[in-house]
Amino acid sequence: MIKSNSITDNNYYAVRPELVLAAAKLFAVTPSMLEKGAKKLYSRAVAVTTGKQDGQWGRHQRTVIEQFCSYTQMQGSYLILPWQELVELSMNYDRKEGISSRTGNRPLSTVLRVTVDSSKLRHAREKLDLSCEDISRLTAIPLALLEAMESGDWPEVAISTAEKISQSVETSVADIFASPDVEEQGFKQPKDVIKTIKTNSLADKNITNRLLIIVLVVLTLLSIGFSIWNTNFDSNQLTTGELSAEIRFEDMVDTLWHAKILLNNGNIPIDQATKEQWSNGAYIILRANNIIGFNWIDPNVLPNLPSTESNWKVENGDLVINLGSIIYRFKAPLDNRKMTTLDRNLAFKMIIHRVDNE
Repeated sequence: MIKSNSITDNNYYAVRPELVLAAAKLFAVTPSMLEKGAKKLYSRAVAVTTGKQDGQWGRHQRTVIEQFCSYTQMQGSYLILPWQELVELSMNYDRKEGISSRTGNRPLSTVLRVTVDSSKLRHAREKLDLSCEDISRLTAIPLALLEAMESGDWPEVAISTAEKISQSVETSVADIFASPDVEEQGFKQPKDVIKTIKTNSLADKNITNRLLIIVLVVLTLLSIGFSIWNTNFDSNQLTTGELSAEIRFEDMVDTLWHAKILLNNGNIPIDQATKEQWSNGAYIILRANNIIGFNWIDPNVLPNLPSTESNWKVENGDLVINLGSIIYRFKAPLDNRKMTTLDRNLAFKMIIHRVDNE
């Protein structure tokens, strides 16, 4: 089972109804088995897919999603479906359907997902003479889910699941999985669900949401390709500024920065448009709850990055910006408004320049 995030998660997630129903079918979960939050989650999924409730997603906290997943434990196994497997792909969510009117319709949280190439997954497993049962033991992912991935019945997974599987077969995520293209009609949904909900066109979104989607695509690409660059590196070697002063958490809260990311390893397959967009920079704000606010062009409108794995902290006097599998560590005196460092895999260089209170 995927480990819980260390940061307290009070977010409400966009739960995709089709995934709930597909999971119920795959793990033989019936309505009569369910209680409390798990029962409500399932009932809402049915109501949405049958048109008896407005909206396209269920709105649930992680604890409720985990309650439902606890019913996927099958006889003879302690493993359950990872809770992320029921959460909507970030690029599919229009950010218009929020939590509730009393919260200002705050957007729901989502996860990064990738599509499964079942033949490549099977080939990678067989190359190491591993069975699906072996992969299940190595990853703590339920056997039923792995078999459904290879058969095509579960065509996409959360990036956290993909990373575990790739590690177990000693390859990179990009060798087995791909970024889903939500603009293509060929983007598949899990089989045997009550109905397919149409994906909203990206053209219908406002400019802020389009830009946020772009950064999530980039983060997916970055997360997919770089497990093979595991060179140990002390990022402090490239940190600008004197090393005597410590960064304090309270001094970083609500600070606004302009951040640029430059490709440091020319062998990484990133397209030119993505390189140019990152090198032009974006605005980030470091909020008190360790969440990062982001916008490519407008420093006054900075919605939170929806991934709970994207966060920041101050650790041993260093400023650490975590973008999931890519982590940047800065160490500089507080009066130094410009800092530079490499990520731990030597893949990218990040330059941040403080722009508030100037």
